[in-house]
Amino acid sequence: MIVLNILLSLLVLLAALLLLPVRLSLRLVDEKLSVSVKALGIRYKLYPRRVRKKPARTKEKKAQAPAQESGKGNAAAEIFDLLRVVLLRVPKLFGAIDVPKFYFRLRIVADDPAKCAEWFGAACAAFGMVWHHLDRVFTFHRPRIDIEPDFEGEKPDVLLFADVRSCAFKLLIAVLPILTSYLKRKIQISGGKRK
Repeated sequence: MIVLNILLSLLVLLAALLLLPVRLSLRLVDEKLSVSVKALGIRYKLYPRRVRKKPARTKEKKAQAPAQESGKGNAAAEIFDLLRVVLLRVPKLFGAIDVPKFYFRLRIVADDPAKCAEWFGAACAAFGMVWHHLDRVFTFHRPRIDIEPDFEGEKPDVLLFADVRSCAFKLLIAVLPILTSYLKRKIQISGGKRK
């Protein structure tokens, strides 16, 4: 009976952890990107990480580097296979993601007003095409988008603030079919190579 109570309490704890919200924050300011995750009130910075000093490399290690590059083609093929599988199931994956805050600002700078207007139109058209797909996939609550021409500025400016929120259980349910189809494809490929 004690074992059953312990197992039941572990299952309840696991269910509670899976139902807790997880928040991902993206910040792009002055060409510097920062990414952080917040769960259970604890914030963890994913990018940029602290730079650690690397020890000086010797000539022997440089000689080994070309031998390691030969395996990069295989890794690239695996990454492309995974991306193909993920892109086939993108709507299901991103349906589990909620975006409560989104702010995008693009300032287009040019001395010539005609050139600035041309670039402004191209930027609005490009963002409109991208936004159409993003709005269909994600749930945005308060999006704010500012694309503005600037005839007197010195350099273009891009700002992006986005908070992405989801529940670990929803993400797990969305990722499981992707992972299983990727593993099936991987097994089929490795099975075909053996024959």
